[in-house]
Amino acid sequence: MPKTADERVLEATDLLEKCEAAGVPQTRLYIDLICMSVASTPEQGRELLAAVRRVSDELSAQPLVALSNVSFGLPNRRLVNRTFLPMLIEAGLAAVILDPTDPAIVGTYCAAAALLGMDEYCMEYMEHHRRRTES
Repeated sequence: MPKTADERVLEATDLLEKCEAAGVPQTRLYIDLICMSVASTPEQGRELLAAVRRVSDELSAQPLVALSNVSFGLPNRRLVNRTFLPMLIEAGLAAVILDPTDPAIVGTYCAAAALLGMDEYCMEYMEHHRRRTES
């Protein structure tokens, strides 16, 4: 299990090379960067953010994270997950596995996308808000 950003980037590079040699186009790949709990390994938040940024920028690959792993062993896990999600998005996260039963997580995603200029004219954010107020 990679623990540092360097280890994660090295594994991602190796995986991309093997997939390229096998004829799998990089555009079809999402690379799971192995999210680990900050409760047992406190530096994992920073290391994962650095790895997401580097895999996205340096390798032009699509990083993926299983979000709830970061909060394993902590109270109020949903708060930790919702707080970490915008940080990951800003770092270049392409896909996320998250808790679909957390009603606020989608709102967090929509707000982060709007704030980072990823939601043209904030249309997704406004649509999400309309759906929530109509329910």
